[in-house]
Amino acid sequence: MQNKLTLLLATILLTTSLSLSQTKPDKNILKFEQSLLKPEESFANGDYKAAKNALIKAKKKITAKLGAQNQFTATMLLMEAKYDLGLGMPKDFEANIQSALRASEKLNSENS
Repeated sequence: MQNKLTLLLATILLTTSLSLSQTKPDKNILKFEQSLLKPEESFANGDYKAAKNALIKAKKKITAKLGAQNQFTATMLLMEAKYDLGLGMPKDFEANIQSALRASEKLNSENS
């Protein structure tokens, strides 16, 4: 009986400590992630121009808050490349792909 009680108490303590140790995501980060969903919805509906305009608007807000190089930079550049391809601008597509690769490399480099 005492072994079961000890096991139950240990389980409760472990569960409580694990739930308290988890960090909640930053509300601003969640807001920025949600602001990137609107352009994707427009793109999925086939409205590439609206998607690009919504992305430009979201990009301005994110860059103003987090700076030019942030965790969303590569994603936004890839999204912009995808929208440019949908709009029939392959030169802009290539430039944005190269920029996204450089941004990702800079953000995820071993020296950072």
